[in-house]
Amino acid sequence: MEPNSTLVISAEDTDAARLLVRALVENGHTVGVLGPVAFPPEKFNGATPIDARRIGEGHLRSWFEGRLTVSIVDLGALSPESIELLHRAHADQIEHYVFCSSTSVYASGLSAPVAEDAPTAQSDTPLNAVERYL
Repeated sequence: MEPNSTLVISAEDTDAARLLVRALVENGHTVGVLGPVAFPPEKFNGATPIDARRIGEGHLRSWFEGRLTVSIVDLGALSPESIELLHRAHADQIEHYVFCSSTSVYASGLSAPVAEDAPTAQSDTPLNAVERYL
């Protein structure tokens, strides 16, 4: 069993996502990167890219196999429906779910730093929908 398994969910190939993956790999984690497409492996050295379009083919399920627990770091890529599906399929294995939001989900006009319990914006974006759902 893999004691330190982390699934990073990212909508885009960003510097922040690559830095997070590199830090996790360097600290001994087995890392999967779930995105809307399979990111090039050379961008996420040491991680397994998972194409969200192929979840129905068992690609995510096969990554979870053999892992006792998994931590998830969600950089804002999934919809509420996708999170619910992930939870239903793997709830017994998910040890931690960390959602990394941004100040863009909060109501306009708030001064920084914005508290986590601040009101969210009412715009209908996927990130806002996930923020409200979680």
